[in-house]
Amino acid sequence: MTIALATQEIREDGLIAGETFTRIVNEASADTYDQNWGAEHMSTHVALHIEYRAVEDEEGNITATPVRAFLQGEDRVWTDLVLAGFHGNSQVELEPVAFQSANHRHGVDGQWIGQSDTGPLPWVEEVPLATAQADRQSRGGVINITFRKG
Repeated sequence: MTIALATQEIREDGLIAGETFTRIVNEASADTYDQNWGAEHMSTHVALHIEYRAVEDEEGNITATPVRAFLQGEDRVWTDLVLAGFHGNSQVELEPVAFQSANHRHGVDGQWIGQSDTGPLPWVEEVPLATAQADRQSRGGVINITFRKG
């Protein structure tokens, strides 16, 4: 069954030719509570996405073709100190595919000085499509989140 909508067709499988959608392949969250940072804190949530495009072949079959991959993350840095701030860094590594993200560095001031909590800080970073597909195929891929001060 095919339902015509203007110039697009919706198939029984729900795919529309030319449509793009993303799937989360892997995700992780971490924070510094168990790393003995005292009153200085950092947290990160990250997800590995693969974006697909619905492509129609000559016979009218629609398949989902991967077109790009990216990490979508969110960092937060905060301190409970009143007169001292700090900078926190996070970096994401995908294993076993050996991909490492850029370093994400954020700073805060003491509570009496200025901004002591960054709130959510979203970021997006491209990942080679072959790397993301290898992570997906491993089905045991691990996302490591590393924190450091400075």
